[in-house]
Amino acid sequence: SNKKSKKMRKPILSRRVQNMQKIGLLANKRKCLLKIAPTKAEIIVKGILEKYNIPFHFQRIVYTHRMFYILDFTIQTKPRTIIEVDGGVHKDRATYDKRRERDILHTRAYKKYAFLRITNQQVFNGDVNDIIRRRFPKFYLSYPHD
Repeated sequence: SNKKSKKMRKPILSRRVQNMQKIGLLANKRKCLLKIAPTKAEIIVKGILEKYNIPFHFQRIVYTHRMFYILDFTIQTKPRTIIEVDGGVHKDRATYDKRRERDILHTRAYKKYAFLRITNQQVFNGDVNDIIRRRFPKFYLSYPHD
């Protein structure tokens, strides 16, 4: 029996799907670069979250109707929080940051979250400890003190 071999044809993808795939690859590449080389401030915040056993995700991608964004830290336990560590770049980007926050909080995944913006100055002068303690008292209270 001589069966003709049929070539497996790739499904034809719409331009929108092709663009989404490209954006997904771009987002992952950007996330990987950010994860490989975190800023000094991000390293300090990460250390504080780990010290108080606050479960978090570092450098999470979120897709909005407008574009994708990468969130510094997301904490899924209540109070659900997105922590953004703002370096000097954010001084002149207040409008962009507000729009970004609005876009992210309108997504299904993050509509119940709140933003917590921490400046590099707050990280380096030690204020970040109090900020995180006030935001997550139940984790701080279960932390062994001297």
